[in-house]
Amino acid sequence: MKILHFLLIPYLAVAVNAANIQILPMEGSGIDDALKSSAYALTRHSISESGNNPVDSSAEQTLHVSLLRLGNAYLVVAEHARAGKVIGSAQLKAEKAEELDVVLTRTINSALQNKPAQTSETVGNITQEEVTEEQRRKETHNYKSFGIAPAFLFGMDPQSISYQIHSGYLWEVSPNAALEFRTDDAVHLIDWAAHLTMLLGGRYYFSSGRISPYVGAGLGIGFAADSSRSYYGFALGGSFGLVMFRTSSAQLDIIGNVDAIISAKDAHPATKAGVGIALNY
Repeated sequence: MKILHFLLIPYLAVAVNAANIQILPMEGSGIDDALKSSAYALTRHSISESGNNPVDSSAEQTLHVSLLRLGNAYLVVAEHARAGKVIGSAQLKAEKAEELDVVLTRTINSALQNKPAQTSETVGNITQEEVTEEQRRKETHNYKSFGIAPAFLFGMDPQSISYQIHSGYLWEVSPNAALEFRTDDAVHLIDWAAHLTMLLGGRYYFSSGRISPYVGAGLGIGFAADSSRSYYGFALGGSFGLVMFRTSSAQLDIIGNVDAIISAKDAHPATKAGVGIALNY
């Protein structure tokens, strides 16, 4: 008998904590009476499943459910109140009428528990909207980049101005960030010297407006050579600059870069630094 009492404790606790919840008249825009009746039945069932008592008479706690027609979709809004004060609310959209049972139940349960509706899905209760949300990907804005710049070579001969060609590709994944692939190849035309790098990295924009300063970093490979030595190995790079007309499809990019090639056979990296101008298009 004691064991039976022990097993009944959880059920007795639920019964003690059960509350009467009044179902307020359902509002619906573009909703027929048959659908309202089905929604009302699902509302009663959801309240009962939560361990509370659905009632039509006046009660301290109330539940108000609204159905709104949006084209072929339905928006479900639920508000749970105690003594006239809203203590939980939730909303979800059903892409079609066949999903309304799942969406209604989840929206009501979320309002009663005061938790986000998007976190209450269970296996077998995934709506079409959530399926397509996993299939959708945010479209990026892509730009090619080409420019020229004077560059200085460090740790190499000659240590004088060289000519640098910049090329690359940008994938803007957010208003403040972009993935970047770039090559910055510097050549000294009089005394033989070259510093070539190919880097993959990203940029961070400090503004999403028409004029956007930024910083960036990348990792890749590089090759450098002068009259006496050659370098090859991993390359590290940093960039900085200012993009003008960024909200346009063609942009002016005042670009600066510092790239270093780390060679296994040389203690000092071969480095170049340049500041120039590029066109993103």
